[in-house]
Amino acid sequence: MIAQPSGTDSGHTTDVAVTDEASASPSPSPSPKASTARPVRPTDLIKGMQATIDWLVRERQMSDDAGDELRGRLREVEEAIADDDLDKAREKLREFAEKLARLRKKDRISGNGYNTLAAGAGQLAQALTNR
Repeated sequence: MIAQPSGTDSGHTTDVAVTDEASASPSPSPSPKASTARPVRPTDLIKGMQATIDWLVRERQMSDDAGDELRGRLREVEEAIADDDLDKAREKLREFAEKLARLRKKDRISGNGYNTLAAGAGQLAQALTNR
C-alpha cells in the first residue's frame, strides 16, 4: 500500500493498492495509419529553391549575380526533367551543388542560405533517384 494525499490540506491520506496485475480493460494503443502523403515532385522542389534564392537575394544574404547563376542552373535541371532526361537532370543538379559550394567559399552566400539550398538540393537528388 502507498499512502496518497487525499487532495485536501487536512493531512489525511488515502491508501491506494499497487499491484503487478494488468488492468482488466486495457486502453487500446493507437494503430499506425498509412501515410497518405504523396511524394514531392522534383519541379515543386525546384520552385521552392527558386523562391529561396529570390528571398536570399532580396535579404542581401546572396549577391545578385550569384542568384542569377544559381537560378540558371536550376532552370537547366528543370528543362532536363521536362525532357524526361533524368541523367542530365542529375548532372545539372551536381553542377548546381558544386556552384553553390564555390559561392559559399567565396562568401557570396550566407551560411544559412547555403545550408537551406544544400538541403533542398539533397531532397531534389533523392526525388530524382526515386523516379
